[in-house]
Amino acid sequence: MYFLMITAFIIIVPIIVITIRIKKNVSPYETIFESIVLTAIVVIAVLFSAYFDSGVSLGEQLMSAVREAAEVFAGIDEFVKAAGIGDLTYDERVTLIVSAYGMINSMLPSTVIIAGTFISYFLYMAISKMYKSIGGRPAELIPLKFFRWPRNTMAGFLVMFVLSFAIGMLPAFEDAQLYMNISIIFEFVIAVQGLGFVFLLFDLKKIPKVFAVLIGIVGMATSFGRMTLFVVGALDYMINMRGRIVRR
Repeated sequence: MYFLMITAFIIIVPIIVITIRIKKNVSPYETIFESIVLTAIVVIAVLFSAYFDSGVSLGEQLMSAVREAAEVFAGIDEFVKAAGIGDLTYDERVTLIVSAYGMINSMLPSTVIIAGTFISYFLYMAISKMYKSIGGRPAELIPLKFFRWPRNTMAGFLVMFVLSFAIGMLPAFEDAQLYMNISIIFEFVIAVQGLGFVFLLFDLKKIPKVFAVLIGIVGMATSFGRMTLFVVGALDYMINMRGRIVRR
Protein backbone atom coordinates (compact mmCIF):
# COMPACT_ATOMS: atom_id res chain seq x y z
CA MET A 1 0.00 0.00 0.00
CA TYR A 2 2.70 2.49 1.01
CA PHE A 3 4.79 1.73 -2.07
CA LEU A 4 1.78 2.49 -4.27
CA MET A 5 1.26 5.73 -2.33
CA ILE A 6 4.87 6.75 -3.01
CA THR A 7 4.48 5.94 -6.70
CA ALA A 8 1.31 8.05 -6.87
CA PHE A 9 2.84 10.98 -4.98
CA ILE A 10 5.89 11.29 -7.25
CA ILE A 11 3.40 12.03 -10.04
CA ILE A 12 0.65 13.93 -8.21
CA VAL A 13 2.86 16.30 -6.18
CA PRO A 14 4.81 17.61 -9.23
CA ILE A 15 1.56 18.18 -11.15
CA ILE A 16 0.16 20.31 -8.30
CA VAL A 17 3.39 22.27 -7.72
CA ILE A 18 4.08 22.89 -11.41
CA THR A 19 0.49 23.93 -12.15
CA ILE A 20 0.52 26.50 -9.32
CA ARG A 21 4.02 27.87 -9.97
CA ILE A 22 3.72 28.00 -13.75
CA LYS A 23 0.74 30.36 -13.43
CA LYS A 24 2.92 32.68 -11.34
CA ASN A 25 5.62 32.63 -14.05
CA VAL A 26 8.24 31.28 -11.64
CA SER A 27 11.59 30.18 -13.10
CA PRO A 28 11.22 26.70 -14.65
CA TYR A 29 14.18 25.14 -12.86
CA GLU A 30 13.15 26.73 -9.56
CA THR A 31 9.71 25.21 -10.08
CA ILE A 32 11.19 21.80 -10.86
CA PHE A 33 13.49 22.02 -7.83
CA GLU A 34 10.56 22.90 -5.54
CA SER A 35 8.62 20.00 -7.04
CA ILE A 36 11.46 17.57 -6.28
CA VAL A 37 11.94 18.86 -2.71
CA LEU A 38 8.22 18.69 -1.88
CA THR A 39 7.99 15.22 -3.40
CA ALA A 40 10.91 14.08 -1.23
CA ILE A 41 9.25 15.57 1.88
CA VAL A 42 5.99 13.78 1.12
CA VAL A 43 7.83 10.49 0.53
CA ILE A 44 9.66 10.87 3.87
CA ALA A 45 6.28 11.50 5.53
CA VAL A 46 4.95 8.28 3.98
CA LEU A 47 8.01 6.37 5.23
CA PHE A 48 7.44 7.73 8.75
CA SER A 49 3.76 6.83 8.50
CA ALA A 50 4.63 3.29 7.44
CA TYR A 51 6.99 2.93 10.39
CA PHE A 52 4.67 4.35 13.07
CA ASP A 53 1.68 2.45 11.70
CA SER A 54 3.33 -0.97 11.89
CA GLY A 55 6.55 -0.49 13.87
CA VAL A 56 8.40 -1.82 10.83
CA SER A 57 10.21 0.37 8.31
CA LEU A 58 9.02 0.39 4.71
CA GLY A 59 12.34 -1.14 3.70
CA GLU A 60 11.71 -4.12 5.95
CA GLN A 61 8.16 -4.43 4.62
CA LEU A 62 9.44 -4.43 1.05
CA MET A 63 12.12 -7.00 1.87
CA SER A 64 9.50 -9.25 3.47
CA ALA A 65 7.51 -9.11 0.23
CA VAL A 66 10.71 -9.72 -1.78
CA ARG A 67 11.50 -12.83 0.29
CA GLU A 68 8.02 -14.21 -0.33
CA ALA A 69 8.39 -13.57 -4.07
CA ALA A 70 11.92 -15.06 -4.06
CA GLU A 71 10.63 -18.26 -2.48
CA VAL A 72 8.10 -18.55 -5.30
CA PHE A 73 10.50 -17.73 -8.17
CA ALA A 74 13.23 -20.00 -6.79
CA GLY A 75 10.88 -22.93 -7.33
CA ILE A 76 9.97 -22.08 -10.95
CA ASP A 77 12.15 -24.13 -13.30
CA GLU A 78 11.76 -21.76 -16.26
CA PHE A 79 12.90 -18.76 -14.21
CA VAL A 80 15.78 -20.69 -12.64
CA LYS A 81 17.08 -21.79 -16.05
CA ALA A 82 16.68 -18.32 -17.59
CA ALA A 83 18.52 -16.74 -14.65
CA GLY A 84 21.35 -19.28 -14.88
CA ILE A 85 21.03 -20.38 -11.24
CA GLY A 86 19.95 -23.95 -11.87
CA ASP A 87 23.08 -25.38 -10.23
CA LEU A 88 22.26 -23.75 -6.88
CA THR A 89 20.13 -25.29 -4.16
CA TYR A 90 16.68 -23.89 -3.45
CA ASP A 91 17.89 -22.02 -0.34
CA GLU A 92 20.86 -20.58 -2.25
CA ARG A 93 18.54 -19.35 -5.00
CA VAL A 94 16.29 -17.62 -2.47
CA THR A 95 19.29 -16.00 -0.76
CA LEU A 96 20.72 -14.79 -4.08
CA ILE A 97 17.43 -13.29 -5.26
CA VAL A 98 16.82 -11.58 -1.91
CA SER A 99 20.34 -10.13 -1.80
CA ALA A 100 20.02 -8.79 -5.36
CA TYR A 101 16.73 -7.07 -4.60
CA GLY A 102 18.06 -5.97 -1.21
CA MET A 103 20.55 -3.67 -2.93
CA ILE A 104 17.76 -2.25 -5.08
CA ASN A 105 15.63 -1.75 -1.98
CA SER A 106 18.41 0.14 -0.18
CA MET A 107 18.56 2.55 -3.12
CA LEU A 108 14.83 3.38 -2.86
CA PRO A 109 15.25 7.01 -1.63
CA SER A 110 17.70 8.01 -4.38
CA THR A 111 15.65 6.15 -6.97
CA VAL A 112 12.53 8.06 -5.92
CA ILE A 113 14.30 11.44 -6.10
CA ILE A 114 15.94 10.74 -9.46
CA ALA A 115 12.66 9.42 -10.87
CA GLY A 116 10.95 12.52 -9.44
CA THR A 117 13.48 14.72 -11.23
CA PHE A 118 12.77 13.20 -14.64
CA ILE A 119 9.02 13.16 -14.02
CA SER A 120 9.02 16.81 -12.89
CA TYR A 121 11.07 17.85 -15.93
CA PHE A 122 8.79 16.17 -18.46
CA LEU A 123 5.64 17.21 -16.60
CA TYR A 124 6.82 20.83 -16.73
CA MET A 125 7.23 20.57 -20.51
CA ALA A 126 3.78 18.99 -20.88
CA ILE A 127 1.95 21.38 -18.54
CA SER A 128 3.81 24.36 -20.04
CA LYS A 129 2.67 23.34 -23.51
CA MET A 130 -0.93 22.92 -22.32
CA TYR A 131 -0.85 26.30 -20.54
CA LYS A 132 0.53 27.95 -23.68
CA SER A 133 -2.26 26.39 -25.79
CA ILE A 134 -4.91 28.24 -23.73
CA GLY A 135 -3.16 31.60 -24.08
CA GLY A 136 -0.79 31.47 -21.12
CA ARG A 137 2.81 32.66 -21.26
CA PRO A 138 4.84 30.24 -19.12
CA ALA A 139 8.55 30.78 -18.52
CA GLU A 140 10.59 28.75 -21.00
CA LEU A 141 12.94 25.99 -19.90
CA ILE A 142 16.59 26.89 -20.41
CA PRO A 143 18.12 24.52 -23.00
CA LEU A 144 20.15 21.79 -21.33
CA LYS A 145 23.30 22.99 -23.12
CA PHE A 146 23.13 26.23 -21.09
CA PHE A 147 22.10 24.64 -17.80
CA ARG A 148 24.44 25.05 -14.83
CA TRP A 149 23.92 24.32 -11.15
CA PRO A 150 24.18 27.42 -8.91
CA ARG A 151 27.42 27.97 -6.99
CA ASN A 152 25.78 27.10 -3.67
CA THR A 153 24.94 23.57 -4.80
CA MET A 154 27.89 22.12 -2.86
CA ALA A 155 26.74 23.87 0.32
CA GLY A 156 23.35 22.27 -0.19
CA PHE A 157 24.88 18.81 -0.43
CA LEU A 158 26.96 19.43 2.70
CA VAL A 159 23.70 20.14 4.54
CA MET A 160 22.21 16.94 3.06
CA PHE A 161 25.15 14.85 4.32
CA VAL A 162 24.77 16.31 7.83
CA LEU A 163 21.01 15.67 7.77
CA SER A 164 21.59 12.12 6.53
CA PHE A 165 23.73 11.46 9.59
CA ALA A 166 20.99 12.75 11.90
CA ILE A 167 18.12 11.01 10.09
CA GLY A 168 20.09 7.76 9.88
CA MET A 169 20.00 7.56 13.67
CA LEU A 170 16.19 7.34 13.65
CA PRO A 171 14.74 3.79 13.90
CA ALA A 172 12.55 4.28 10.82
CA PHE A 173 15.64 4.93 8.67
CA GLU A 174 18.30 2.78 10.30
CA ASP A 175 18.45 0.51 7.24
CA ALA A 176 18.14 3.28 4.64
CA GLN A 177 21.88 3.65 3.80
CA LEU A 178 21.40 7.40 3.45
CA TYR A 179 25.05 8.19 2.76
CA MET A 180 25.02 5.83 -0.24
CA ASN A 181 21.74 7.29 -1.46
CA ILE A 182 22.98 10.87 -1.23
CA SER A 183 26.21 9.88 -3.00
CA ILE A 184 24.12 8.49 -5.85
CA ILE A 185 22.03 11.67 -5.99
CA PHE A 186 25.21 13.79 -5.91
CA GLU A 187 26.68 11.78 -8.80
CA PHE A 188 23.45 12.16 -10.76
CA VAL A 189 23.24 15.93 -10.16
CA ILE A 190 26.80 16.60 -11.35
CA ALA A 191 26.37 14.16 -14.26
CA VAL A 192 23.43 16.30 -15.47
CA GLN A 193 25.80 19.27 -15.73
CA GLY A 194 28.24 17.03 -17.60
CA LEU A 195 25.44 16.16 -20.00
CA GLY A 196 24.85 19.88 -20.52
CA PHE A 197 28.50 20.20 -21.59
CA VAL A 198 28.02 17.33 -24.07
CA PHE A 199 24.94 19.02 -25.58
CA LEU A 200 26.81 22.33 -25.98
CA LEU A 201 29.86 20.63 -27.52
CA PHE A 202 27.70 18.72 -30.02
CA ASP A 203 25.84 21.93 -30.87
CA LEU A 204 29.08 23.83 -31.53
CA LYS A 205 30.40 20.97 -33.67
CA LYS A 206 27.08 20.83 -35.60
CA ILE A 207 26.56 17.21 -34.59
CA PRO A 208 22.85 16.18 -34.65
CA LYS A 209 21.23 16.51 -31.22
CA VAL A 210 19.94 12.93 -31.41
CA PHE A 211 23.50 11.67 -30.78
CA ALA A 212 23.77 13.80 -27.64
CA VAL A 213 20.45 12.37 -26.48
CA LEU A 214 21.72 8.82 -27.09
CA ILE A 215 24.88 9.58 -25.10
CA GLY A 216 22.69 10.92 -22.30
CA ILE A 217 20.52 7.80 -22.22
CA VAL A 218 23.47 5.38 -22.34
CA GLY A 219 25.50 7.53 -19.96
CA MET A 220 22.82 7.71 -17.29
CA ALA A 221 21.97 4.02 -17.66
CA THR A 222 25.52 2.68 -17.11
CA SER A 223 27.96 3.07 -14.22
CA PHE A 224 30.88 3.97 -16.50
CA GLY A 225 28.76 6.48 -18.41
CA ARG A 226 27.51 8.19 -15.24
CA MET A 227 31.04 8.38 -13.83
CA THR A 228 32.33 9.89 -17.10
CA LEU A 229 29.54 12.48 -17.15
CA PHE A 230 30.19 13.13 -13.45
CA VAL A 231 33.88 13.90 -14.10
CA VAL A 232 32.99 16.18 -17.03
CA GLY A 233 30.29 17.89 -14.96
CA ALA A 234 32.62 18.37 -11.98
CA LEU A 235 35.27 19.98 -14.20
CA ASP A 236 32.66 22.22 -15.83
CA TYR A 237 31.33 23.21 -12.40
CA MET A 238 34.80 24.07 -11.06
CA ILE A 239 36.51 25.69 -14.06
CA ASN A 240 33.56 26.60 -16.34
CA MET A 241 34.69 24.55 -19.37
CA ARG A 242 31.66 25.63 -21.40
CA GLY A 243 32.55 29.28 -20.93
CA ARG A 244 36.10 28.59 -22.08
CA ILE A 245 34.90 26.76 -25.21
CA VAL A 246 32.38 29.48 -26.15
CA ARG A 247 35.01 32.23 -25.76
CA ARG A 248 37.37 30.54 -28.23
